[in-house]
Amino acid sequence: MGIIKKINKFVSEAMFSEIVTFDDCIGYFAENKRQYPQIYAFILSVEKNRTPQNDNDKLIVVQAFLDKDYKAITLDGKTGLSRILHTKTIDKKMINFLEGESTKIYSNKEK
Repeated sequence: MGIIKKINKFVSEAMFSEIVTFDDCIGYFAENKRQYPQIYAFILSVEKNRTPQNDNDKLIVVQAFLDKDYKAITLDGKTGLSRILHTKTIDKKMINFLEGESTKIYSNKEK
């Protein structure tokens, strides 16, 4: 296998994880808040992937950052500061946080 194919395979596998935890999302929130102090909250959305590519692609988790007015934070005025994760499952802590909903907002007030 050529180096380019190996790199592409590694990048593709890195996009998928077996589990995404609520603590991972909180850590990512804290890490980005240090870099972008205007971050106040985030929207967490978990949806079933209708076209999974593999076993670790059953769910899509979107985490998008919001300011104190609960408006999306953009760096260029167009693209929201966010991330998309593909996973097999989420942890119990995230399930409890979502309270049966697919989308919920987490803010500093939650602490």
